[in-house]
Amino acid sequence: MNNSLQKYQSKIQPTISVLLQPCNENQELNYIENYKGTPDTIIQHCLEIIAGLQKTLRLGTFSVKIESQNFTDCIYVDLENLYDKNFERISSISPNTIYHYLK
Repeated sequence: MNNSLQKYQSKIQPTISVLLQPCNENQELNYIENYKGTPDTIIQHCLEIIAGLQKTLRLGTFSVKIESQNFTDCIYVDLENLYDKNFERISSISPNTIYHYLK
């Protein structure tokens, strides 16, 4: 396979459907959004949700729960890191990690 084709294929990301639920201090807020996108767009949308919450509630500690459509897997994202369902840090923000947990 030629080099340019390999680069193009590595940039293609799968589209997945997830449920997004904002959290404040690890407590889920009363809002759930069904969202479909690539891991990159899912992360970007989560960061936009957090930025909006920070403007409204300045003293909060916000994250977004990203849950698979079948409710079997979930991870949390804040401005810097990804966490498992027990809020144990998994890694820095990475689209590959999101896809690995929610595919």
